[in-house]
Amino acid sequence: MSKSTVPVADPASPLGSIAAKCWQCFGGCDADKPEGIRQTRAEIKQCPSADCALYPFRPYQNKAQEASRK
Repeated sequence: MSKSTVPVADPASPLGSIAAKCWQCFGGCDADKPEGIRQTRAEIKQCPSADCALYPFRPYQNKAQEASRK
């Protein structure tokens, strides 16, 4: 796989599309290396772009974060 690979289950679904955008925003990862995938997920989880329209819906948040946005 290449660095631009976005490892999301279904990029055609609404949540999959959001995840794909987050992966694209963070520059993807080297999907051949599991540590690259883990690092990118951690970066997305800690995303500092609170002004992004997709920020409240970004993937890899914990349950406490999800509950606070409702």
